[in-house]
Amino acid sequence: MMKSLKKIIREEIDDLQWIHDIKVETDLTPAQIYLRYDGMFPSKLVLPYLKDLNDVVWNGDKLLLKLDSMYDFHQLFVDDDRGYHHINSYLAQQLFDDDSYWEPYFDIVQDWGVEVWERVMDNEKILKYIQEYVLENEFEEAFDGPLTKEMVMDGNELGELIEDHIDFEDLKMELTWAYEEAYNIAARDDIYEAAYGAIEEIFGKGEWSTVRNNRGRVEQVITFDISNLAVDVLYEDIVSCFDSCRKWFNPENHIDVDEGETELEAFERFCEECIEVPYVEHGSFLDFYREFLYNNSELLNPRYQGWPDDDKIDEYFEESVYGRI
Repeated sequence: MMKSLKKIIREEIDDLQWIHDIKVETDLTPAQIYLRYDGMFPSKLVLPYLKDLNDVVWNGDKLLLKLDSMYDFHQLFVDDDRGYHHINSYLAQQLFDDDSYWEPYFDIVQDWGVEVWERVMDNEKILKYIQEYVLENEFEEAFDGPLTKEMVMDGNELGELIEDHIDFEDLKMELTWAYEEAYNIAARDDIYEAAYGAIEEIFGKGEWSTVRNNRGRVEQVITFDISNLAVDVLYEDIVSCFDSCRKWFNPENHIDVDEGETELEAFERFCEECIEVPYVEHGSFLDFYREFLYNNSELLNPRYQGWPDDDKIDEYFEESVYGRI
């Protein structure tokens, strides 16, 4: 059976329909498949070994990574801080945690007139909105003299009044918070784009869908096709392990002649750790992949833009003003 199977793989490596046509009775691990079939690694034989990991599903001829959020990806980023404006595991956790609200910056406003009020002045819709708000809320009672419509309609004068007069303190604070919120949202967008971009480069674009879990509750899941990735990673991991073993394997010293052992059997026994399924110590594919990246010094550490784009800030600032005032 083993000789026949080896011949079929060699002759039809580009057409794996034979896997559906015959029953393969073998308990070979992916490492043994690689070793016994001269480096061939047919995905339809190898990928089913991953089906018991808690974050993957074997679907036809595809291996799918299924997650209920992006949060688990944080473990693929470096643990330490390797540079200003670079994303590590801590930042990734803040970005991908749906249950928390994280603001990367605080105490942003240093010059209220320049950073906040000039942004109001540059947006005619917001300026008109604030002017109407002031006129409708009878702020004139706060002054020794009357607050005239002319004063309110003069944007520069109105900005000075809001900045300096105590009775405009709440309005000034709301405008400040609107700006800080807009700045942080725009900054988070930039950091998220950098983090997701690093993930997308490896896993491709995920597809969100709505499913019903075992308890009948509806939830959102994101799915990635990792068929090619899983094969490539397993292959590289196995080859690396075998290469290390071969440095120390000497057939003359390791073959059990009395047992009639072949060189292949002797190597499998000598390299037993490699022969074992490489991911048996891991409960999930992402755990296994994290260790793979770590061992190859390839944990993710993408750079993000340090200061958010003004156009993005303007967009979020307008939304925040309307929501707060």
